[in-house]
Amino acid sequence: MPRFDGKIEQITTLTYNQSRSFECRPVRLTKPLGGNDLCIWTRGVDDITLPVANAEGRFKTSDDICARLFQEELVVFQYADMSTGLATMEFPYNPNSSMRSIAAICDPSGRIFGLMPHPERYSSPENHYLASLQKILAKDYVNADDPAVARQIEKAGKVAEVSPGIQIFKNGVNYVKR
Repeated sequence: MPRFDGKIEQITTLTYNQSRSFECRPVRLTKPLGGNDLCIWTRGVDDITLPVANAEGRFKTSDDICARLFQEELVVFQYADMSTGLATMEFPYNPNSSMRSIAAICDPSGRIFGLMPHPERYSSPENHYLASLQKILAKDYVNADDPAVARQIEKAGKVAEVSPGIQIFKNGVNYVKR
């Protein structure tokens, strides 16, 4: 991957996290500025929060290949700051110190997709890391006017109708159906 010039050779890899530790938490991903919808798996998904759970998730390649990935718009997602949504190299938002905060790439056809965070771990809205808090705060006996509760409601957000993780798989299925 990314199969430049039709050649099948390893020119990218995932290696040990810079922290040398297992990292397990939600991370936010964003499409690069000016990114497109080439990847069939992520069409319509510009920003997503997924669980990362790995000790070997750091994306590495040569500087030339990395530049080419961006030039050819094959970088699908970058790790982003949880608050701003902007791509970052800062730990813990980039949990493994991946080059240029790369979290996902695809090949030029858009069909072959490599992603480090785990969409299968967020296959149901109840898998969201704040789902329990969302359920509790949705109860009619919770006083949403209380400033402390209001802050928690803002933090928890709303429960997704379709989990972002499953959306990635649905996009693949819909591509095959077409």
